[in-house]
Amino acid sequence: MQNFFIEFQNFGWNVKTVSAFITVVFTFIQGYGVFSQSKKIWKKHSVETVSSYMFIVSFFYFCAFVFYALDKHSLAMLINSSLLFFYIPIVVGLFKFKRLSSSEKLSIPIFVLMIPAMIILPIKDEILTVFLLITGISMLDQPLKMAKAETRGAVEVKYAVTFLFTAIFWLIFGLAINNWIFIIFNMYAIIIYGSVVFLYFKPTKLKV
Repeated sequence: MQNFFIEFQNFGWNVKTVSAFITVVFTFIQGYGVFSQSKKIWKKHSVETVSSYMFIVSFFYFCAFVFYALDKHSLAMLINSSLLFFYIPIVVGLFKFKRLSSSEKLSIPIFVLMIPAMIILPIKDEILTVFLLITGISMLDQPLKMAKAETRGAVEVKYAVTFLFTAIFWLIFGLAINNWIFIIFNMYAIIIYGSVVFLYFKPTKLKV
């Protein structure tokens, strides 16, 4: 196993080891955020204002990310992909407490196909990029839902806060290593999660 994972092969005071360690730390932080969101859904028995697209896409993204991590021989990525288990109660809650629209139902088979594509096709970096683009688009649905409904519904702000701070860190990291994919995606994520936090605490007619 030590020869399989790159973290053991490159262990030492270097960018790969430091980024791997930080990835694991932020996986636990994100896990807490996702768990908090699922807990609120099941406590309220409601998914009001919760974005089906964002959470369903995120679930399938992490499912596909398992096989990407194995292909890259990365233990840190594999640990990060374990977040898929935290998303399961949320996805189940979406099906239980909400009547999904036709477009939401039709989108699911497309997301499912991304998993065998990641397993079979050799262009795994390109597939991950496509998935990240889809994930980015789906994230926009959450603040739009909150702004339109003018209610917090079952949205858990701890989820947005944990992912906001994670995005801020990875933006700084991306700037440090001059990785434009990290920079662009995390700047976008900061705007999205920052908007969710702002809308959650916005002192208007927003209902709990």
